Amino acid sequence: MKFVTFVYDDGKGTVYEEKTVKVTRPLIVLDEWRIFPISVAFIYLKEDSSDVYNMVKMMSQFEFGIPSQCCVQKKYLSARNKEQQ
Repeated sequence: MKFVTFVYDDGKGTVYEEKTVKVTRPLIVLDEWRIFPISVAFIYLKEDSSDVYNMVKMMSQFEFGIPSQCCVQKKYLSARNKEQQ
């Protein structure tokens, strides 16, 4: 498996390429009572930027009170076995 690009689904069946999307945010497809309280947030970072990483960690902990685990795309792919790629 190889990462090619991000695409976004509007929840109505239309899929958009990353370059055409101006604002991205998670789409919640479950009723709110099914996902709260959140115990941990998993964040997949496209780039290895300490500014973005620090912002994610600060916002998740101090703004929302949720522990987070970040995964950087490049580090994730390099850590996988050849059989998994």
